[in-house]
Amino acid sequence: MNMGLRLTVLASLILIYAPIPAVASCTGHESLSRSIGRENVVAAFSGTVVGVQSTAVGDILTFRVDTVWKGEVSRTMLIYHPNGLPVPPLPSRSSIPPPTTGIVRGQSSGVRVASEFLPFYETRRYVVVAHRMTDYERAAFQLDRDGDYLAVDPCGRRSFDEANARGHLDGVGPGRAPQ
Repeated sequence: MNMGLRLTVLASLILIYAPIPAVASCTGHESLSRSIGRENVVAAFSGTVVGVQSTAVGDILTFRVDTVWKGEVSRTMLIYHPNGLPVPPLPSRSSIPPPTTGIVRGQSSGVRVASEFLPFYETRRYVVVAHRMTDYERAAFQLDRDGDYLAVDPCGRRSFDEANARGHLDGVGPGRAPQ
């Protein structure tokens, strides 16, 4: 393989994999106290999903909050749930096939979806661990840079009943009412 082709292959692989958020740092089964301790977490609460608006890049969720463990959380919260961020398409002349396992679950509207995306369901109660949206996430949802938007990653979602049954809520105390 000549040097030019090697560089094209390397550049294509970087375009495919680089924008997908890293999720190896969590297992989805960590305790809430450990999740709350993560540096980027600004809010942790439990609440029931009362609205789901699906977009090409993820869901926009409305929660009715009942308990707060961290952050400034109101009775009703809007949380963005990216399903994987847009990935630049491969050059049309490329002979490199897109990956078929592991990282990509499917495609819709030209958006590749991270396999860790687990949807939220309306009327179900969840424990949510949220972070401030990155510039990249804001751009994906086409939001302005001035708002204080929160998002949840694959590590920041679990059903309340499952979290309680597995002891994930142990050690965080009873929480407080939303503001």
